Amino acid sequence: MSDHEKQTRPRRVAVETVVPLRVAVLRPHMEDSHSRYAEDGDAESRHFAIERDGEAIAVGSSFQVGEGWRIRGMATAAERQGEGLGAAILWAILEDIRARGGGLVWCNARTTVEGFYAREGFRVTSEVFELPGIGPHVRMEVRV
Repeated sequence: MSDHEKQTRPRRVAVETVVPLRVAVLRPHMEDSHSRYAEDGDAESRHFAIERDGEAIAVGSSFQVGEGWRIRGMATAAERQGEGLGAAILWAILEDIRARGGGLVWCNARTTVEGFYAREGFRVTSEVFELPGIGPHVRMEVRV
């Protein structure tokens, strides 16, 4: 494995590793508590990160919700966006879900990243809706 592959390989991490990047990228204008989700500590929850020099530069989490899975908290450091790190995190999450039996996977995606999820096979399944203080979103789904 090359050094580049090692540096871009997502790994499972503790929730404390992903929260700072969630805050910085997704909700910088809100209290840190808004970047901690009720499901973070659930037994079936998984958190993934790509790290450089001990800091997460791309993160994402998945949660089992009923018969399906929710992806949430996907974030890549602003200076690292466009390098494929978010896709690597998403692939790791989807592979983990597939290994646990798969099923319906969904997320509430900001409309600004709808294309990112569409390239990975997700389809829009809702009208645009507003999350107060965060912006317009759509629900997107894929089956794995």
